Amino acid sequence: MGNVTAVTDAAGNVTRMTYNSNGNLLTAENALGKATKLAYDDKGNLTSITDPQGSKSAYAYNSAGQILTITSPAGNVTKYEYQNGLPVRITSPEGSGRTLQYDGAGRLVRFADAEGNAYTVSYDEACGSTCRTDTITDPLGNAVRKTYNSKGNLLSVTDAKGNVSNFSYDNNGQIWSALSNALRQRKPVTN
Repeated sequence: MGNVTAVTDAAGNVTRMTYNSNGNLLTAENALGKATKLAYDDKGNLTSITDPQGSKSAYAYNSAGQILTITSPAGNVTKYEYQNGLPVRITSPEGSGRTLQYDGAGRLVRFADAEGNAYTVSYDEACGSTCRTDTITDPLGNAVRKTYNSKGNLLSVTDAKGNVSNFSYDNNGQIWSALSNALRQRKPVTN
């Protein structure tokens, strides 16, 4: 399957795209001839995005291909730190940081936001290989529980008030319907 080279919106405006030999998007030019340009390193990592006005965002990576810094057009830098291949700290341009902690299986078990509020994540393997349940608890003890099927599709979300939303999928793994007891309605999902 090839890359999309042009998209026409309902008004007939055409956006054209070009790609490098690796299939990475190089340019996206709108109907007015204004182009957004993307650049990559020799490993295929995105290194910059330049908008039609010339504003440039830059991206730097470590030797493992993990993002180290994102520099905005204004020169603001967001930094990423890793341990054992997992992100453990994200520092904003203002200097505030988010920290992340993992269990022995490499699953996120705790994270703290820039204000220092800690959230915990727990996993329930009771349903074996057929599903997975994750629970995120905020600093006030409010928990949100999410259950996924063996394909990683979200099956249900239970919020801190006990409201449950259930999701079903067709044979292709596309979401088919959503049912929420908070809204008391079932809606088919269409594209």
